[in-house]
Amino acid sequence: MNETEGKLINREELYAELWKTPVSQLVVAWGVPFAAIAKAAREMNVPRPDAAYWSAQRRGCVMEKDPLPAAGPDTKTKVVISAARKRVVTTLATEVADAPTTAAAVTEATEPEAKVIPVHPLVRQTRRALTTDTYLHHGVVTTRSRLPNPLRWIEVSPELLERALNFINSIIHGVLAIGGRFRENPEPHGPTPRLFLGIQPVALRLREVMMRTELNLTDEEKKKQGIWPFTRYSWTGTRELRLIIGSGNYELNDRQWSDSKRRKLEDLPPFLSS
Repeated sequence: MNETEGKLINREELYAELWKTPVSQLVVAWGVPFAAIAKAAREMNVPRPDAAYWSAQRRGCVMEKDPLPAAGPDTKTKVVISAARKRVVTTLATEVADAPTTAAAVTEATEPEAKVIPVHPLVRQTRRALTTDTYLHHGVVTTRSRLPNPLRWIEVSPELLERALNFINSIIHGVLAIGGRFRENPEPHGPTPRLFLGIQPVALRLREVMMRTELNLTDEEKKKQGIWPFTRYSWTGTRELRLIIGSGNYELNDRQWSDSKRRKLEDLPPFLSS
């Protein structure tokens, strides 16, 4: 495939590939962005399998494919899926007071090209909540304030908070860009908010892996250090992020991705489609 021209494909070929291979693998094999494949599917009216389809496939179940509908008068029969551009380093835009004052400052801070993603309102609300009147619960930053905290499934230490918000902000904007929806739960202790890709709801949880250490302190020593007498362990963040995608009910078929020594979550392909 020519890097500048992209991949030429027709309806039948795209339909066969989408139902044979997860999009997260196609973007690597074809060298094209996820959004370009999703756009081609929309323009040629090609149905795509949802997350439940691939989950069933991994369990060895046989699932029926959605049939390829007949092409309408305005339906394209061939498209060129544009090749991926050079990697863009994205920076989460923080509050106006914290933002760089000049365009040059933004350019110097990112390599090789800067692209500032606007902060989604839910991310901004969560950021304010988790930086106002906070305390640590098992090493996780928690707020005492009554400020809205819609993304309460982000469970990280204060040191990893900004990176976690960057990551979730990119996911939300990526899903919205391909026609997905993000719906929060108005109940303060209800199920986690969900992303909707088509009709399939996907629940997310972003956690930092914590290290637990037993406290060998007397009650008097705990009192001097301001530690609750019944506390048995101390919790320390490992700076390793773990993303969990599934139904939100902690089922066995929930999928997980974690940081590794070679790559971070941000370096993974668009796995929400797989």
